[in-house]
Amino acid sequence: MSSYLYILTDGRNTKIGITNDLRKRLANYTTHNANFHVYKTYACEESESRRIEAAIKSIFKDKLSGQSKEWFNVEPERIDRYVAVLVQSTSEHGLSPAMHSVTLTDEARELQSEIWYKMEQGERQHKEAIAALKERFVDCFSKSFGLGISHRKLPDNIVIRDCLPPDFNHCNINSGIVRGAVTSNHIQLPGDDHQHFFFHLIRLSSGHYIALCTAKVSMPYLSRLDRERDDLIDAASNLGWYSTIHNTWSWHYPENTGLVLYHQKTPIIERLNLWNNSFRKWVIERSKVLEQQTCLDREKWDKTIDDIVGDCTFPMDIWSYQELYDKYISTFWGDCGSTEFWLAREYQCLFQQWFSESQMQK
Repeated sequence: MSSYLYILTDGRNTKIGITNDLRKRLANYTTHNANFHVYKTYACEESESRRIEAAIKSIFKDKLSGQSKEWFNVEPERIDRYVAVLVQSTSEHGLSPAMHSVTLTDEARELQSEIWYKMEQGERQHKEAIAALKERFVDCFSKSFGLGISHRKLPDNIVIRDCLPPDFNHCNINSGIVRGAVTSNHIQLPGDDHQHFFFHLIRLSSGHYIALCTAKVSMPYLSRLDRERDDLIDAASNLGWYSTIHNTWSWHYPENTGLVLYHQKTPIIERLNLWNNSFRKWVIERSKVLEQQTCLDREKWDKTIDDIVGDCTFPMDIWSYQELYDKYISTFWGDCGSTEFWLAREYQCLFQQWFSESQMQK
């Protein structure tokens, strides 16, 4: 049965609740507290709504206030960050980002009109109101396109936040943009402007998360997009990305800016599965313990761990040092004339530990 999960605030406190009739429930609150307003609503199956409500009440149980103990002395933004994560975790295996035409929803169209009107009146004069409207619009956009969590709503307990890397299953490894992405850990596309990023979360054993970037949006002005359209499509193709244009959804400056949506050609579900069983995830989870080891050269050992943790282009489908060397190191970092890469011993030691631990868990 479908229901609504809602977040209310009265300016000081926040409440989370569930209802099957949102209009009736909000009318009841108006009778008892005229100062409240709706911060956010989520449409969920009732079982999921109850699971999420219970989780939030458990997380913030020490923040309950008032005689009824139904409101939390917590900012609505903070509670919403947790709710967004919990909602996303139940749907992350759903659709890949839309590559077809998606019609503006009524809510999105109204928000877009308000954004345009206030920007025409004066962006500085209405800065806070415009920012709030854009946040609501991003939620509509993300839901309509199946993108995951906006970078502005990532929870506090993020250990790693990766950018969108080249897709090694589909990219042109000889292109300058791919080589630059690997060596600099950064990608600058033609026409990039007013960027926004979307993520899915990978839970670590500690309860913290890795934020896996699954989509990127760029909103250049329409005149610039017209000039650089062919270049950005070519660059995305070299990276192994889809690039689709959805100008009617642009929220930076409606009617003046376009919108390009980028995402990898490899499906999200496949990327998530690779991540969950990857060598890099294992290193990230154990990085502090691994740093305590005194074998091998200390400086090289620390650099190897730091490189793996911080490298968003590190391949996920690697199962041995030799495979890493053949597919990644020699391809992008240059062949030193032998397989004795200068950090070879450190990588081999880490892979050996990973393999041994994996065998013990079987």
